[in-house]
Amino acid sequence: MSDRYDISKVRTVIDKYREPRFDDLISKQFIFLDRYVDDNKDTLDVGSLDGRIGWMILDCLDKKPATLHLTDYTNESVARCQHYVKEQESNFLKTFKLDIYEPDLNREYDTVIMLGNVLNLIYNPCHAGKVRQDGHLTRSLHNAVSLVKKGGILLFDIDLKFSMIENWQNPSQIKYKLRKSFNLDIIDSVMIDYRMHDSMLLCACRRRHDDRD
Repeated sequence: MSDRYDISKVRTVIDKYREPRFDDLISKQFIFLDRYVDDNKDTLDVGSLDGRIGWMILDCLDKKPATLHLTDYTNESVARCQHYVKEQESNFLKTFKLDIYEPDLNREYDTVIMLGNVLNLIYNPCHAGKVRQDGHLTRSLHNAVSLVKKGGILLFDIDLKFSMIENWQNPSQIKYKLRKSFNLDIIDSVMIDYRMHDSMLLCACRRRHDDRD
């Protein structure tokens, strides 16, 4: 594995991601970020928490995005991300509050990232202080796709035990739904075993230029 994929080089990261049980998840996230986050492109990270994904992009992969926006649905997480922004990054790196379940953002990005259980967390009944209804996953994914430029990339992962709540029973069915219902073409995917008895599907999808089913 490339020494560029070394989580210890990021400026801050939650301790659990340094544990061996997360090695496979972290290494595969690095690979997908390296492949699909390009220099001089507009990039949005949803559910940034402590900014880990952003710091992986900047500190380890040495990417140079045109814009990098780190977002979360809590003010505390946004402030945590902002604390670690370097002065020389302030011209392209912004932090702000964003709830992918109800986004208030009138723009599109070349790459939208939702890695690290972002989609799973919307099943928490206390998420953003609101009671969620059925269709959490479907609604949030549609909202995420709406933020991706046509021809742009959506990177996301999902724990399969959560996808089953909306009858997304297995990776094949998830991929079918992405093609059929979300105007996405899957260009890369991989399974990740990241905790005992838990499996996660990591996907890179491209938003189609047209609106065909």
